[in-house]
Amino acid sequence: MNTGLKPVWAGRNMRLDPFRLPQMVSYATRDDYGDVTFTIDPRGAVIRRTLEMSGVPAIIALPANAFRGVAARAMEDPDGNVTVTLELLHNDPMLSVPLLVADDLDDVAADWRAWADAYRLPMLLIEADGVARTLEESCL
Repeated sequence: MNTGLKPVWAGRNMRLDPFRLPQMVSYATRDDYGDVTFTIDPRGAVIRRTLEMSGVPAIIALPANAFRGVAARAMEDPDGNVTVTLELLHNDPMLSVPLLVADDLDDVAADWRAWADAYRLPMLLIEADGVARTLEESCL
C-alpha cells in the first residue's frame, strides 16, 4: 500500500457524482500557487486558478482525452487508516482533477468504473512506486 504521494487535495473526504454533471470542486493548495477550482462536465474539465503571487487569473480547459485515465490510489497513514482517491490523471500533476477522497471503500469501485465509462478513459492504479498503470499491467 502506498504510504506517500498523497495529493494536496486529499486532506478531507469528498465525492463528485459521475451521474450528476456538471459539478464543481474547490480546494486550497499548500503551495505558492493559490486556490484552484475545477468544473467538470461531460466534455472534460475547466481549471481556474488565481496565482497568489501576482493575482493573475489562469483558466485552462481540458477535453476528456487530455487525461491519461481515471486513477485510483490507496494510501495508509502511520495509524493504519486507509484513504482512497480517484482522479482524472493528467501528465502534469497540477492539472489532475480530484473526483473522490474516501476512507470508506464501499462505493469506490463503482465510481471508478462510472467515471472511466463517462469519459471513455482507462482505469488506472497508482501503485506504491508512484507509477500509474492500467489494471492489466498491475496484475502482471
